[in-house]
Amino acid sequence: MVGFVTAYQRPRNLDTLFVWQIAVSLAHRRRGMGRAMLASLQHRLRASGVWWLEARMSASSHASRRLFQSFALAAQLRYAELELTSMNCFPTPREPELLLRIGTNAPAGSGRPVSLISPGAASS
Repeated sequence: MVGFVTAYQRPRNLDTLFVWQIAVSLAHRRRGMGRAMLASLQHRLRASGVWWLEARMSASSHASRRLFQSFALAAQLRYAELELTSMNCFPTPREPELLLRIGTNAPAGSGRPVSLISPGAASS
């Protein structure tokens, strides 16, 4: 196996797919496989009204962040990082967590809802 993606459609935001995990075998990394899997997933789900991909990760997950950034750039999609938790949110300090959001609004007249996200709504 070269790689896999696990994801689910968010019940409250049917236009959004939450990417839970993406993995590429060591022998196949740095060849664009992760980006290709995300592109294939995004392309197949457009027909069912999914316009956004989201992922949650720690701020130090540099490789994962670069993967999502490069996918958004290559696909000419919007990319945003929102801080979900900070080091001071818990009794003991912990690394901040980010929500990455990639996509575009549904085309006018598609009948699909448009998700807009603001920093205060990121944790819903």
